[in-house]
Amino acid sequence: MKRLLILIVLVLAGCREQTLRETLNSVKDSRTITDRQAETLSKVGTLFLNSLTSITNEQAESLSTVRHLELNSLTSITDQQAESLSQCKKLHLNGLTSITDLQAESLGKVEGYLSQGFGGARLKVISI
Repeated sequence: MKRLLILIVLVLAGCREQTLRETLNSVKDSRTITDRQAETLSKVGTLFLNSLTSITNEQAESLSTVRHLELNSLTSITDQQAESLSQCKKLHLNGLTSITDLQAESLGKVEGYLSQGFGGARLKVISI
């Protein structure tokens, strides 16, 4: 019986949820993010995810609650992601190489600060 209890404790200890720091480190190390990790990290006020080169629409929706968000390695975003991310108060998307008129309109709704340095390259707005 004692061995069974020890086994249960060990299994439960291994099943704990990651802390915010562990989740952030995991994302940075893998350079990818899951929907669950995005949801977990959406609870912080400032978040630097500059190692990510892509995100899904669902992840952008989750991350839209972060007040200060940096995603400087994204080179492109979808219209839906632009709309979601426009909810951030301070948003850095310096890796984008082009955006559509609709994305520009959405990102123009950022109420605080929007950085679109585009890595030293000129921004290309694509009309559709």
